[in-house]
Amino acid sequence: MLIQLLKLNNQILISTLAKSFINVRNSTQLIAGKSDELYYANDTHVVTSFVKYGLPQFDALLDYLQPLVESVTGKELWPTYSYARIYYPNSELAYHTDRYSCEYSMTLTLQSDSVHWPIWLLDRQGTNKEVILPVGTGCIYAGIELPHWRSRFAGTQHIQVFLHYVDKNGKQFVEDIPILGIQHQIIRTLFEYCYMNLSITDIK
Repeated sequence: MLIQLLKLNNQILISTLAKSFINVRNSTQLIAGKSDELYYANDTHVVTSFVKYGLPQFDALLDYLQPLVESVTGKELWPTYSYARIYYPNSELAYHTDRYSCEYSMTLTLQSDSVHWPIWLLDRQGTNKEVILPVGTGCIYAGIELPHWRSRFAGTQHIQVFLHYVDKNGKQFVEDIPILGIQHQIIRTLFEYCYMNLSITDIK
């Protein structure tokens, strides 16, 4: 497994996650006393973006989708962290590979303008792969092995969440990787109660 596309067939869940992250952005902006709607939060990869590590709802999603990512990768995984980003006009994701804690990753689109804005990955054969991720679609990929990037964003706003794992039996796993926060367990329970009809389509 190097690249695998999947569709989460629950638009209520996707929309709720997107709105919750916008609320975090708006609250952060208010507390910081920023009057500009496009509040930037020191992301070294994409300077014109708003980002947060480890929000409870995304840590819960990281945990909730772990069995799915394991089924795709064929590995017993350990969740490392979640990360969410709001891209703004002219955002550009530089060509890069991920840190060791992102051995296997899922990037999931939560909200997007209608503009064409794919993520690109360089496969083992040296071929650039264009991957289009409509809202609710995720891409599972080997982040430390495959370089990936996005060109300049021509839209208004795009929200992406990143879920990162390592092989629990591999060389990237270390015993002192912290476990997820307690809060995510409460939200995971809500996921199981409210979204038991969550289904996933494998995109060939």
